[in-house]
Amino acid sequence: MPSSNYTVTSVVYTAASGTNVYNAHPTAVLTITPNIGYEIFAADFLWTNTDLNYINTVVFTQDGQNVLCTVTFDNPFTMPAANVDLALCISGSANISELCCDIDLCVEGDSVNYSVQAGSPIPEDITINVCGTEGQQVQLFQRTYTASSGYYLETQPSVVLEIGDQDQYAITETPTLNSDGKVVSVTVGIKYIFKSTCGINDKVNIKLFRPLQIQVPEIKITNYTLDTSDVGDGGASRIMRVFGNTGATFTVTSSNGQILNLNTFTNNSLDTYTITPTQTIPSVGYVDVYIEIPESSSIAEYCFTLAGDLIDPFPQPIPACIRQYPKITLTFNTTGTNLTVTNTILNSSQEADSTVTRTYPANSVTQVGTLPYKNQIVYTVVGSAGQTLSLNTSSSPSITNYYEANTMNSEAVQNSNIVPVVSSSNITTGMRMEGENVTTTGVPPEVTVSNINGNTLTVSHPQSYLNIGVGSGSISAGEDLTFSNRKGTNLVIAPIAIISNDGLTATVSFEGSYISKYGDSSQTFTLDLTSLITVGSANDCKEWDVTVGANGGILVYFDCVKKTKRQLVIFKGESDFSICAMTSPAPTVSGTMSIAASGDVCDFSGVDATCVTWSIAYTNSPQGKSVDVTYFDCVTLAENTITVGRGQTVTQCATRQTPVSTSNSDNGATITITNLTCTP
Repeated sequence: MPSSNYTVTSVVYTAASGTNVYNAHPTAVLTITPNIGYEIFAADFLWTNTDLNYINTVVFTQDGQNVLCTVTFDNPFTMPAANVDLALCISGSANISELCCDIDLCVEGDSVNYSVQAGSPIPEDITINVCGTEGQQVQLFQRTYTASSGYYLETQPSVVLEIGDQDQYAITETPTLNSDGKVVSVTVGIKYIFKSTCGINDKVNIKLFRPLQIQVPEIKITNYTLDTSDVGDGGASRIMRVFGNTGATFTVTSSNGQILNLNTFTNNSLDTYTITPTQTIPSVGYVDVYIEIPESSSIAEYCFTLAGDLIDPFPQPIPACIRQYPKITLTFNTTGTNLTVTNTILNSSQEADSTVTRTYPANSVTQVGTLPYKNQIVYTVVGSAGQTLSLNTSSSPSITNYYEANTMNSEAVQNSNIVPVVSSSNITTGMRMEGENVTTTGVPPEVTVSNINGNTLTVSHPQSYLNIGVGSGSISAGEDLTFSNRKGTNLVIAPIAIISNDGLTATVSFEGSYISKYGDSSQTFTLDLTSLITVGSANDCKEWDVTVGANGGILVYFDCVKKTKRQLVIFKGESDFSICAMTSPAPTVSGTMSIAASGDVCDFSGVDATCVTWSIAYTNSPQGKSVDVTYFDCVTLAENTITVGRGQTVTQCATRQTPVSTSNSDNGATITITNLTCTP
């Protein structure tokens, strides 16, 4: 018997052939059972093949959720020799069954600061009966919890299924926001999804949290932004952005008449103010005030005072100040009694005079290797009257405005210009005092020493804007303080002096010097050359008598014309002679010779014009193709240079000063005297 959404049992009887089945089994009872989720009723079933042999009647009766089909056989029902299969045709249908479930729901919390609506009590503990068919989703619970006026739900309700199958529940929380984005109400919805059976003792718990009061902000100016970095002499444009709540008002006042504008134009000209018209914060939350710092060749400070509906305390400094610094010039020069600078080189470039200047933006930090960083000065120095020079080993270099003094304050200082220090050694009036907690307003930004009384300093500011200390307005005892006249410039000056062989020239080099930062004001650094160089007496030319003696020797002296060192080789048997030489360093002789100054009048026709014959042979090295040989001409006393090729020997008439050969890669030429006289 085919069926839909139900099952039917079958019955089997055993009977002997020829017997009356009715006698032993007058009826057969079949049970019709609905599938899960369905229900059946006896009235919905019929027997359709009523002409079926051996069956008299078929009756359907209700048996709880099942239906009994009672079949009554014919009487007599004689059992044939073969088996009998009675296929009973039944028509009927099963209906989807409806389940009804009980679910416990508990709402925890209190009604404080809630706007309790009818049907939504707080707290609440109820049992909800819900009916439906398998697969059906039905609304189990829906409540809206609304905060009282002026309150909001910082934490939304917590909905937890304590007992039950999570798959049978669909939980939603739908918030409602106010204009400020705060949650002012939440609708909790719970739907139940039926399965074939109901859960046992299902329980849902809803926890409510107490609403919080909405803080209505004051209509205030809350902050501003402004680039307060230093401005150069070319001026700058800056924007002061003022933040606040919609409707808050403010003004901005300038301290010294510089331009303030609101980007407005009147008759095609910029509308400017020393105090802005009252401004109102729009819905975007800010207003831009445009600031123009004009060009200036002087140090200046521009301050902007914000006033109006300001929050208290205000998070930014008022006034906000911008400092303007023109380019600064560092000047390096020299001083020194009876000393003259004849040549100056800076970073390998020739300078016009002995004064070197470096001009760059104020407070700029340099990079190693750049021209602003390099400060490699080389001075050539001579005695003003041709005096001899020597190194001054008794003192260190003296440079004005260069050196600094470091100490600590011995007592705490609070809003005072009296500063006790551990030691005032090397501190002089006019020095700038710097330290972590030494701050000023106004320009230039310097606190200078105005008086020294033992270890007690009196400091001041050019504009009397002085504030020592930050926060508590104090400097604790033992804080580091630095004093200098550098005006904020950081540099190293390391001069070194070298005296020439003749003692007439000094080279003063700053090769290891550099500038790491340019300060806020121009400054001059003057090197006292006498701290490096000692000036001797005038270096005159004198006549010197030379006695050859038995074997001659070597004569060394400085020529008066070229002021160069000369060496003469004097041989045995040569006649005595005279030379014209400088007095310092004095001529020297070796061997059997002697020398003595004979007078202040020099005879330049003496030995310097004496010529000897030199043999110059260049055969020493296969590497070089030629060598240059420098000698002094006998007549003009001028230097000449000849080139001698490899394997070549040259005979040259020259002064007794030994010729000098030079080569890049060998030992030079072999040079010997071959004849004591020659004709140039």
